[in-house]
Amino acid sequence: MQLLEAPAPDELRGWRVHSWVMVLAGLRGVTETFFIEPTTGTAHPTDWDQYLGIESIWNHMNYYINVQYDTIGENQKYKFEIGKTSQWEYIFPGQDLHDPPRTPPMMAKSADLRSLLQSIAYQDEILEEKNFDLPFSWSLPLKINRYDYDRRFPTGKRVRRYKYTIVEDFCRYLNPDGMVRRITVHYDLKCENVWYIKEKFEDRADLMDSKFFHKETFTVIETFKVGRDDFVREHRYHAHNLGADQWHVIVYEPGKRVDELYKREAGNQFLKNYYQNRSDKKKFTGFTFGPRGNITERLAQPNSRAIEEIVEEFDRDPDKPAADDVASVTFSTWSDEISLQYHTPENRFYGSTRDFIKPPNWWDETQVLQWSPELHSNFELDQFAKPKTELQLYQQLMSLMDIEAQLRNCCRLIEKEVGKFLQVRAKEKSKENQLVKSFLQADEDDTIRARRVQEKAQRRAAVLLKKSDILKDYLEPIICSLGLDKVTNKKQAVRVKEDCMLALKDRLLTQAGYIKENFQKERDILVNTQQMYKSNFTTMTAQDVQDFRDFMVKHMFTAHILEQRLAHLKTHALVQYQELFDRLRQDPRLEPYLI
Repeated sequence: MQLLEAPAPDELRGWRVHSWVMVLAGLRGVTETFFIEPTTGTAHPTDWDQYLGIESIWNHMNYYINVQYDTIGENQKYKFEIGKTSQWEYIFPGQDLHDPPRTPPMMAKSADLRSLLQSIAYQDEILEEKNFDLPFSWSLPLKINRYDYDRRFPTGKRVRRYKYTIVEDFCRYLNPDGMVRRITVHYDLKCENVWYIKEKFEDRADLMDSKFFHKETFTVIETFKVGRDDFVREHRYHAHNLGADQWHVIVYEPGKRVDELYKREAGNQFLKNYYQNRSDKKKFTGFTFGPRGNITERLAQPNSRAIEEIVEEFDRDPDKPAADDVASVTFSTWSDEISLQYHTPENRFYGSTRDFIKPPNWWDETQVLQWSPELHSNFELDQFAKPKTELQLYQQLMSLMDIEAQLRNCCRLIEKEVGKFLQVRAKEKSKENQLVKSFLQADEDDTIRARRVQEKAQRRAAVLLKKSDILKDYLEPIICSLGLDKVTNKKQAVRVKEDCMLALKDRLLTQAGYIKENFQKERDILVNTQQMYKSNFTTMTAQDVQDFRDFMVKHMFTAHILEQRLAHLKTHALVQYQELFDRLRQDPRLEPYLI
């Protein structure tokens, strides 16, 4: 078995070149030299068997060649004393940071004249050798266009084979369904018998994120991203049974639905809803279908399944005593029985129960339901509790029957909702173009780019037309305010003209009043500030005086602008009034009646 699982002989073993980070011992508390694999960020010792040899190392100052030929192999034991040229030969002389520091000549205790001159000459040589110019790169600048960059792989697809597994990566928009990764797990090493398949999607209009398919059970699990209108996050079903009455599990985003539903499970003989954080403490509602139930719902379809049993479960409500806090309610529709189970009090092993039997002909709305003691039985945990009266029991039975009728209709609505969801999913899967183009991808698509340019031109034309006088009907508001469709006589034409001129006059007066009001405010501010300056001049500092001057300049400038606007409005008001008068006389709707 081990021979079968062993990888095939590698013809390129020992010929591949890989780079990693080496941390030398000696500085910052590093006691041993180790490697950091850049692809994983994991630290490894220097004798790690995955590295066959070291050709060279470098830093920002120099390049070192490994000359320890006798130790190259799978069991290498390199020495990392970088300062020794017998182990590591550096390329650029005078720039070796790992040489032991030399003692300054003036600090040496036993330095003679000859050693002093040699050290000075050596330093001069180093200074000259540091001015080293590297040649230009022989390769051209790397240029990758957007299309090749988005493809990620030369052919847009990459296949990697692992033990029992095949991983396929695709670039975005290569597959019409938006698949970007597919992981296929097999039973055998030859990867012929599929166990399950996991697919990853991007840019889908239905926001589907992943899909899991089990080959033996034909189970499909679809997950979705946040943002769907129906708040669905997960959908489980059988690939060969897609009907609404088959097995489906739908998981919703918690807290998004109004009914606080977060999970729904449907099957051929059951329908289950799971809730959380509801105000009425309900956590579960289950429906069981079978041949023995009676169909009495007004929302039932001809092919509706008969409901045999309805179960509701509730969480513990701390505000109620356990004897009055219902834990579960069971409606047996085929036997016309209703059973209540109350929560178990503290320091007890079980809780109280209560059973009801529906009166005869309970389904007939024309009948008056009679109460009898045979319709009720109970087990009271507290023997000293005050029993309920027959009126209270009768009212509770009527309330439970109303709840059962509501649950029956709710079941039919849930069936329709499940069927509608499956129809929507079928339409989403059948769409030819179910991908959403990203911004960068849309720029590469000539059709989308041309449509964008056309839409932009249309929006610009619409703005220009809106600003032009062609679409402006300045008389329509006046004519409509008089209750007219169009002008038909001289009296109506004169009234329209006068109202239009009056509207212009009112607008100009309103604008002038607004400017005067703001101008008066600025003048009041200037006067008040001037008076404050005169009264506090002796106690003001140089900074206060500068602030006062800046404040006065600012408001004087504002007052000057308002004064100019008011003068301009007075000058051009008569011109606008005359232009509107001439325009009204030439308007084709008023001209025949104003001659």
